[in-house]
Amino acid sequence: MTKPKDTVDAKSSENEKKVDPIATLYGEKPTAEQTKSARSQLNEMAKLQPWEQLPSPVKQAIRDDIAKQPAGDHIYKLGYSNSIVSRVLNDLGSA
Repeated sequence: MTKPKDTVDAKSSENEKKVDPIATLYGEKPTAEQTKSARSQLNEMAKLQPWEQLPSPVKQAIRDDIAKQPAGDHIYKLGYSNSIVSRVLNDLGSA
């Protein structure tokens, strides 16, 4: 049985609202709000498990985002936790 075309599946509308934070950071010219939201989502993912257990794409997106920033203390204000920023800077050899 098929659904009428005007019926919206609740699950599909939920999926439309979710935004891939990695794609946002790598996308062309994300808005400041999109970037802030993506960083927040990545930071939340990083809080859920140790850095070593995070999926590779998540770690790489965070590394790339931090690496493209000019050096300075403002890096700690990007929205990532201090421990994540310190870890990434250490990984990048910038700490």
